[in-house]
Amino acid sequence: MQPSNPEDRLLFVRDRALLIGDDSALRRKAARGELRRVHHGVYATEQDWSRWNSEERYRARVFGIGQSRRSDVVLQGYSAAALWRLPIIGAWPAEVHLLTEKAAGGRSHARIRRHAVGFEHAGITTKTAST
Repeated sequence: MQPSNPEDRLLFVRDRALLIGDDSALRRKAARGELRRVHHGVYATEQDWSRWNSEERYRARVFGIGQSRRSDVVLQGYSAAALWRLPIIGAWPAEVHLLTEKAAGGRSHARIRRHAVGFEHAGITTKTAST
């Protein structure tokens, strides 16, 4: 069986707004329970969300947060492992882990954990949505 690709099933408000100029339809569907809010401006159908396992849900959250940022992000730890489909020991975390520059500012919050350690000596491997 092919692995599920939840990142291919996400609905982004910015894409929908470009098509019809408004995101109110998505918000109404979310209020009715037809859509699940994955992150600000990112939704999945409730049917997809209920079908996905915890790894697929976490990968959807990681991808949704990564794609909704205004600039490129560097994923760290569990979040990078999820996109690379690497196994972990234990449960997937609630937070998406991002690596940032030491002086970049920004703050962690309920769903995003920023690790301000810088990049100067980091071995960074890139992965795009198409690879």
